[in-house]
Amino acid sequence: MSVYRLTSQREFAIPIVLTKGGKTKLISIRTSQSTWIAFPRDEKDEKWGTLSDVDAVVAAWVDDAETPRFAQVHLIPGDEMRDRFDRAYAARKVAGHSDPARNGLWVSLYHEEAKSPANRVGAGAPEASANRPRPIVEWERWRH
Repeated sequence: MSVYRLTSQREFAIPIVLTKGGKTKLISIRTSQSTWIAFPRDEKDEKWGTLSDVDAVVAAWVDDAETPRFAQVHLIPGDEMRDRFDRAYAARKVAGHSDPARNGLWVSLYHEEAKSPANRVGAGAPEASANRPRPIVEWERWRH
């Protein structure tokens, strides 16, 4: 099991810097109640906000928003997520969707990727799909 030490967290939506064995990684954490995660574009619509510069994304979701029993947590390479979000963004533009730059673009962790409908393009990150769904953080242990 890899253990990283949190070395900085400036504010929500700012990437977190983790250090292990002298190596530093920039991580973006996304949480979800629905197994979909989002990233916004920058104000000029030239790149992804925090996703553009991270080494990896930690995506976590709970099984039930009101009475969660477990959380599923995935570490997904930043290049993989950028590629998926780029494809999803392009497909939605072609389909005529309007995605204002500062609103998040949502991509499913677990749906199988498909060319249609447009919201399935970019879905199913391989690290997420390969492990779907099994409890790895028991909520009861952390709730009290």
